[in-house]
Amino acid sequence: MIIRKFNNFILEFKETEQNTPTLYKDENLEVKVAKTFDSAKLQNQNTSWCSSSKQGFYGHNKTANMYRINFKDGYKLRLTWDYITQDASELGEYSGGTHWGSGGIVNGEWKSYDYIRPEDDSEPFLFDYKKNDYRKEMVDRIESIPEKAQKFIHEYQKNNSIEKSENLNKMYQEIQKIKLKYIEKTNNKSEFIGIVNYLGNVYKVHFSFDYANSDYGTKVNINYKDENNNSLANVFKNSMAKVYGNNELKNYLIDKFKELAKTKSINIEYKYND
Repeated sequence: MIIRKFNNFILEFKETEQNTPTLYKDENLEVKVAKTFDSAKLQNQNTSWCSSSKQGFYGHNKTANMYRINFKDGYKLRLTWDYITQDASELGEYSGGTHWGSGGIVNGEWKSYDYIRPEDDSEPFLFDYKKNDYRKEMVDRIESIPEKAQKFIHEYQKNNSIEKSENLNKMYQEIQKIKLKYIEKTNNKSEFIGIVNYLGNVYKVHFSFDYANSDYGTKVNINYKDENNNSLANVFKNSMAKVYGNNELKNYLIDKFKELAKTKSINIEYKYND
């Protein structure tokens, strides 16, 4: 049983047909879906797409499917098709709405990263683009995608909404298992060490309060390591390979810190940065 779970864990991070399904392929292009970070990195070769970073991948993958259209000549398109609107997405620190991006190398020429949003999130392939500018090639490539390939992408988007919602729910359920048990002050009055329990293990989290930062003036270093060199961020991420919620985890810890500080009558002295 342990070996089987370990093998499943390893497969979670490698590019396989399960993690990078091929939706369509012909002599001119192929359409894939990047479902894990390693899958995205491999599919993003020869591009400047932000999903090549962990923050970019997990930010997009929480609420969107990440389609990769690879043309035979080396040109690449990415479609980040979000299940929620751009405004709602940005407010929730999610993907940022449905949008396309370009990249790849064609005849030795590195294609710059450009992006464009469709007029209708439910029909990302429809454009009425009359400008003859730097985005024209990208729009032409999008419009060249065969109807059959578009159909498969539409079907995948429709069929995987439940899976995406389940992954999000799983993330929030997992966050609830993290318990902030104790706060200890440091020599700096605006900084604290939080003692956290998660899955039976104890971790330390560093909190720093200053008015120059977002999140209600709070910085949370969840990579702060304990005496065993373990990081709460890494352990939580490993259990949430597909939808690691870094911002959600930080905001959760901030809220729990302030709840505990209030019950303990701990005053937070904010540090001012010029």
